[in-house]
Amino acid sequence: AKDLNGVDRVMAYYHGKWNSQSCDGATECTKTFTFSESVPGVYFYYGYVYGRKADGSLEGKYTTPSFVKVVILSPTPTPTPYPTPLPTFPIPSPTPTPSLLPDLIVQDIYYDEPYIRVRYCNIGSGTSTSDFLIKLKNNKTGEEYEGNPYYRFKVPQPGKCEVTGGYTPSLIGLKYGQFALVTAIIDWENRVVESNENNNTLTKTIGSLSLKDMSEQLASLEAVIKQLKEALQELLGR
Repeated sequence: AKDLNGVDRVMAYYHGKWNSQSCDGATECTKTFTFSESVPGVYFYYGYVYGRKADGSLEGKYTTPSFVKVVILSPTPTPTPYPTPLPTFPIPSPTPTPSLLPDLIVQDIYYDEPYIRVRYCNIGSGTSTSDFLIKLKNNKTGEEYEGNPYYRFKVPQPGKCEVTGGYTPSLIGLKYGQFALVTAIIDWENRVVESNENNNTLTKTIGSLSLKDMSEQLASLEAVIKQLKEALQELLGR
């Protein structure tokens, strides 16, 4: 089976039951099912594959061909007036079992001299062989660093957290310790199929205000207060 978004599982229908083998999201997957028959007759084994859509949800379809026909002969062949009929088609489609998927989050962003570091966790119930990058953004200037594609991160085990190597602050236009609002986005390329794709971002203020920063903040606040006073005076003068 092949699926660019990842093969979830391969299934075979045998004696009224779907048998399943996981593919762990691999783009190509080959599995072998071994069944035995002791009673002469004609048997049909159906195949089914679950892949992934671009949004990570499951999609399934029968294999091509959809079934394999197996004939078991008795030791002493006897005339068989009618062959075993083909099961009514379609047979029940397998019900997908919930996959154990990871759930990546950014837990913290902080200075650790002379770098910026990011603490990230897997709060899901599964893991993945896919790797990912973590993007940093300076919210004031818009400067971004998408991560080094040659040093990708691995998905932690369920319930575990890891800390990145150091990001040089200048990559997003900062100096070490500088007061800034920073956003970290984990798996921004969407390479990892997760149980929740909507919690991959953390925005946090890091660093301390310098006297210059405090002056700028105060000036901004005074400007806002002035605008509010002018608006109030205009309203009262009507």
